[in-house]
Amino acid sequence: MLFRKLILFALGALVLSIKADGRFPLPEQFPETTFQLLLLPYSVVFVLIVVFFFKDDSRSGTSSVKPISLVQLAAAISIVYQLLICVILFRQDKEYSEFGYQLNRPAAVAITLLSIALLARLVRTKKSPEQFLLTTSIIFAGTCTLSILCFPLHSGRSDMLPLIQAAGKEFLAGSNPYTKYLLPHPVPLTYLPAMWMAYLPAVIFGFDLRFLHLLAVLSSMFIVYAVTSLKCRENVIPFCGLFLMIPYLQYRHEIYTGIFWLSLSLVFYSHMKNNPLVASVFLGVSAGVSQFAWVLIPVMLLKMNKQYGMKTTLTGFICCLVVACSIILPFALQSPDAFYQGVFGHWEGNLNVTAVNFSYFTSRIFSIPALKYFQIVLLFGIYLIAARDARPHQSTYEYMTYALMIFLLFNPLIWVYFYISLFVLMTFHVGIE
Repeated sequence: MLFRKLILFALGALVLSIKADGRFPLPEQFPETTFQLLLLPYSVVFVLIVVFFFKDDSRSGTSSVKPISLVQLAAAISIVYQLLICVILFRQDKEYSEFGYQLNRPAAVAITLLSIALLARLVRTKKSPEQFLLTTSIIFAGTCTLSILCFPLHSGRSDMLPLIQAAGKEFLAGSNPYTKYLLPHPVPLTYLPAMWMAYLPAVIFGFDLRFLHLLAVLSSMFIVYAVTSLKCRENVIPFCGLFLMIPYLQYRHEIYTGIFWLSLSLVFYSHMKNNPLVASVFLGVSAGVSQFAWVLIPVMLLKMNKQYGMKTTLTGFICCLVVACSIILPFALQSPDAFYQGVFGHWEGNLNVTAVNFSYFTSRIFSIPALKYFQIVLLFGIYLIAARDARPHQSTYEYMTYALMIFLLFNPLIWVYFYISLFVLMTFHVGIE
């Protein structure tokens, strides 16, 4: 039932947004074990929301008279989100003022009031789903642009994009980008090549890298819209629009993961066009963007095997592998130790889990190195279930979501924004039903 799915989608996004980063909203002085005990049921609730999102798929196509449309419900939820986004803007202005954050408060209030007025109009009258997607896209772009103009990139707030920018400059200068950078703290390049290379246009032409992230996020949702059949389009658009309104997504204006979501949307586009080899190529690109894609590849191959047969699957795997290796190996072979230490070794042996997780208590019962074995065993369990599921097409993104969620829940390093990728996959799932 799509109404139920939309509500669960919204609740899951709200759970992430309320918890946010660090120990917020809990006091920083809480003992670690006490904090994790309080976080544990919160984590369970999030997992249950995601699991129940995929339940009763057989009833999702049933029609019944509803007092409001799916778009109206999404617009109403977006109003609540927009109010929360406004609060978040003012909170950032105060919390990160030492990094040069100076919010244009009249502009923030104006964007909020205008956004609410546009969304309220969609709630009051039944408009086309396209109007909702256009409205949320404008709101997302407007809010993110305001953040970019008022909140400068500063490594004291987040070193992600400053690190990518520094690596891009190093690469353009003809040097090996996999080295240590002073931001001012020493940090190695921790990203795979396709991730930081995607931001090279901003480095070359000297504009803010966040505009590329903004463009990538919008492009991802419009690709989903464009490739979805006319029959499913009115169902998937509310999810695309609501994704853009996720408060935490707009709060983290300085993250880099829009490139990963764009690469996944290209996989989805090719999948929906029944072109498994092109999908495999884009999956290889995605594997060169983020290690998270490595978790998803087995699911895609298993489902490809059910739908197209072993020969196509093997060819697809080879295409994926060749593309991924052509992106990664030139840098890995240039300086194997520096590449390994940056991409894999930097966080090795550390436990940093203040977001939704099962890592903390698992590592306390066993050890931090043991977490990877839990990830491997549980992932193989997901892959086995996926292989036995008779639905080759419909369940692809369901099991991708499960696989990535399991990987994240038991990872020794977890940032809240990692989980937003789940909502991208959940949106794909609605588009494929």
